[in-house]
Amino acid sequence: SADLEQNKLLFQLSDSLEKIEWSFNRVIGCDGSASILRKSIVEKADIQYVKKPLGHGYKELTIPPMKSGKFQIEPNALHIWPRGNHMLIALPNNDYSFTCTLFFPMIGNTSFETVKTEKDIFDLFQSQFPDAIELMPNLVKDFQNNPTGDLASVYCKPWHFGDKALLIGDAAHAVVPFFGQGMNASFQDCSTLEKLMDQNKNNWETIFNAFSSTQVKNGHAIADMALENYLEMRDHV
Repeated sequence: SADLEQNKLLFQLSDSLEKIEWSFNRVIGCDGSASILRKSIVEKADIQYVKKPLGHGYKELTIPPMKSGKFQIEPNALHIWPRGNHMLIALPNNDYSFTCTLFFPMIGNTSFETVKTEKDIFDLFQSQFPDAIELMPNLVKDFQNNPTGDLASVYCKPWHFGDKALLIGDAAHAVVPFFGQGMNASFQDCSTLEKLMDQNKNNWETIFNAFSSTQVKNGHAIADMALENYLEMRDHV
């Protein structure tokens, strides 16, 4: 948790019940799309905030290497199976496998909610991705055992609280992954913040204000473009 009145952070170690309290003068939060610091800022300040679920989730599957140790399909390409309201993609790995990601509705008649059994899975892939089945000998095991992730976009404004707290990265602007710029946007946060720190020395309120003024519009634009590109990839490729 983050106490913005007492300037204290409370951490709980993941492998025990031990809790650690840490005092701060100011804190920069890059604690991801489920940011605890953002939650505290929203509760404390009058900021605009909305987290928009995509309504679709994702599940990672695998195309293993051939028995000879080579790629089963062309590695120097982005493989996309667009199917209107869902899609499958495959990206190559250094071990000659491919990581496949199924982007699929979370709920509905044909969705992660309803596709559960071995028959459900084979029926889905035989009707939608028949050429992928023979490449995926562990399809059912991967589908049933790998977690289903959800997808959402975060919009908030501003990204700071006085001179005490600042959000960067996914904590400020989590996006869906279809524009390929989420990590770059976070790197840009760091470079912009560094420049503002050099220009304004220890005037943290000015630094944080300028950062929000500069970066918020960029974060919202990336979120919108990522959503637009999902429609492009699944419907128009």
